[in-house]
Amino acid sequence: MQTMQKGQCRLINKRGGNPLEEASWLSSFMGVVTYSKFLESQLNLSTTSEDYGAFAYLLPLKLPGQLGIPSQRKTINKCQRHHEKDKGSGSGFRSKSEYLFGKIDIQLKLVPGNSAGTVTAYYLTSLGPTHDEIDFEFLGNLSGDPYIVHTNVFTQGKGSREQQFYLWFDPTKDFHTYSILWNPQNIIFSVDGTPIRQFKNLEPNGIAFPKNQPMRIYSSLWNADDWATRGGQVKTDWSKAPFTASYRNFNAQACTWSSGASSCASSTNNSSWLNQGLDTTSQQRIQWVQKNYMIYNYCTDKKRFPQGFPPECSFNI
Repeated sequence: MQTMQKGQCRLINKRGGNPLEEASWLSSFMGVVTYSKFLESQLNLSTTSEDYGAFAYLLPLKLPGQLGIPSQRKTINKCQRHHEKDKGSGSGFRSKSEYLFGKIDIQLKLVPGNSAGTVTAYYLTSLGPTHDEIDFEFLGNLSGDPYIVHTNVFTQGKGSREQQFYLWFDPTKDFHTYSILWNPQNIIFSVDGTPIRQFKNLEPNGIAFPKNQPMRIYSSLWNADDWATRGGQVKTDWSKAPFTASYRNFNAQACTWSSGASSCASSTNNSSWLNQGLDTTSQQRIQWVQKNYMIYNYCTDKKRFPQGFPPECSFNI
């Protein structure tokens, strides 16, 4: 991993591919992680470094607390602006630290209006062919149509565990809190404190669970009009650019991984989230969401799995 010096800037330029494909050269900063209010620092493309609190930024950036797909690419060379037409550009950030388990909260306000073809992604991942990954992705749509919340879990490089939901509110009008709880017992996806999905640790049943690979937190906004909206039938309308998603109030209660050791290894650690699951009320709420707002579940897709559903489907529905 290349380490950049303060004051230098780099562009992450995604041409419709996986954001992780270019992760090998992203800037990396070491140091103390702080969890004060997220993205409060003023960002200025002409002078900024990429070092802000807990995160290293992947340019281009827009306004404070925002990521954007610009109508023109902003390529930064020693923090000077240059412009070039490039509809493949995106932007994002990545945590400096790696984590092995945590409760991650972030508030997002999604791209308003006609956001078809765009994907706002918020996820944890390790790297490599056998990586683990926990995904929140928000698939843009035509004006008036609802956003689709796309979730997935990868274990040892294997994903294909998609569940998709509509939301019970307009996610472009205000900020809402999207949370990932990841502990040794389960992974729980939540929206404004309401759980929408649980992926249990079923290792005793021979089903892999992400518990050995530390992960970083990423978020990105990028063009994926080959698949994101109606299976790629609706393309990005570039006359509506720039597309902007806004972020604030990042909070992480997490086990930081450093030099092969976890910050939660201490016997004095009393983090309640490390043993948190779904209580009776939470189970009722997740059933309500899945009954009324789930629009796709890989565990019920017989056409996709004609030979039988993945084994975890017997436990995770």
